[in-house]
Amino acid sequence: MLYLHQNCDDGASIIAVAVTGKTFTQPVILTEMRLPTYRGIKGRARRLALEKFECELISALENNAKLGKEFLQRSRIADFFNLAANLFSERKVPPKRRLMILFSDMLEVDERRNWERDRELRAGDLRLQTVGGTVAIYGVQSRFYSNVKRWEDVYKIWIGLLTHAGVAVQVYSITYPR
Repeated sequence: MLYLHQNCDDGASIIAVAVTGKTFTQPVILTEMRLPTYRGIKGRARRLALEKFECELISALENNAKLGKEFLQRSRIADFFNLAANLFSERKVPPKRRLMILFSDMLEVDERRNWERDRELRAGDLRLQTVGGTVAIYGVQSRFYSNVKRWEDVYKIWIGLLTHAGVAVQVYSITYPR
């Protein structure tokens, strides 16, 4: 929540979406909120809103664990960015106010590409909708990154795709935020 506190503008909309094997066709919105436009005395209103969001998110994550392994097994990352483009457009969020936070190893790309099992990193025909905004990606680690070069190759592919989709990558890290 510290990341949201430090990086979201007053009045920003925050939407937590589960990235699953059916992200685009059956999106699971875990919770959403709009930050207050006034932070309150010493930021109290903002802090309380983010604490409420965190509680709702934890509760939603616990409930979604019951969806079943098959539903949660795949995490088609390309679908996440396409869904984000649609959600932002539907809510008329201007590109400069779009902030995404993603926790993923970035290996399960779409229904045809799963870089956990594919030896070759094929992405020549992969395209994302124009999303705009900024993304912070955490947890980019997996036993399937057999060496540093593979991690760097995946990184370069995603940076290229996201740049083409108008997304500025603020963080791409193996660690998790505080």
